[in-house]
Amino acid sequence: MARKISGYRPGSVREYIPRAYGNRADPEPVAIDIRYPSEGDKREMQGDDEVARFSIADGKVRVDDTGSPMIEVDVGPMTKRNHRVVERCVVAVRNYTAAGGEPITNGRELAAHGELEIITEVVREIMESLSLTESEAKKSAASSGSTPAGTQASSGVAESVSETGSRLIETVEAVPATLFM
Repeated sequence: MARKISGYRPGSVREYIPRAYGNRADPEPVAIDIRYPSEGDKREMQGDDEVARFSIADGKVRVDDTGSPMIEVDVGPMTKRNHRVVERCVVAVRNYTAAGGEPITNGRELAAHGELEIITEVVREIMESLSLTESEAKKSAASSGSTPAGTQASSGVAESVSETGSRLIETVEAVPATLFM
């Protein structure tokens, strides 16, 4: 049997109601019309940039005032990718107003003025969920098996977070020494 790519027809448009901020329970929820990208569109929007980079600056472990190692994560490439995806695939936005009272009505405005949680949710919907029909997505979620009944506590604790530009700097405790060797 020949391989058939499942999902919706590329170029068709569907309304999406984000879950963020209890939006789906709102009597007038934010509604976003998404144009389905083709698989080629998805690859092009993803681009060659790295979505997130974990690095030790200058090949050296940086530590905070208490001597705990710090890990820097550059979220700039992910933010740029998310803006490209939203600008390209969001056709219309309803019931959403930016600070200052201006309505957000399209992908360009959503990328510029929308809240991070809504943008992230919309991008995930575009890049992942749109490859499957609704029944395929439900079947996939039910058979995933990736959610264990109980989750073990991690051995590391994010103690503090500060933001500078597109870089987040976190202090982490209990990092195995072999990580830095």
